[in-house]
Amino acid sequence: MRADEVLDAAADLIDRDGWIQVGGFRETGARYPRCVITAIRDVQQLLPHECDKTGALDAFSSAVGTIPVISAYRWNDEPGRTKDEVMAMLRAVAATLRAAKSTVVPSDCVDAAQMEQVLP
Repeated sequence: MRADEVLDAAADLIDRDGWIQVGGFRETGARYPRCVITAIRDVQQLLPHECDKTGALDAFSSAVGTIPVISAYRWNDEPGRTKDEVMAMLRAVAATLRAAKSTVVPSDCVDAAQMEQVLP
């Protein structure tokens, strides 16, 4: 799974389960709303240990600020931010990576069948 695929899957998680600010996630069963960081990290948890799990979060953080990870938290928690803006930014960064033909995370780390188990 490449970094762009991780970001698209994170947007799918937020679309399906909801988005929140300040707090990462609020578990309410099998599906729960997530902040942008938690959505990216939840997708990354599917990747085998040997895979690079930093590419997607680093790319997103760079797109929204200059401080790794902290920029993404600040951006997510900006007053007035919306779920639609979050999903749009995740998809925009993913598209930018695809356009640059980025392969930060090898595409064979997780196959489509494994992703469908988490994102049915």
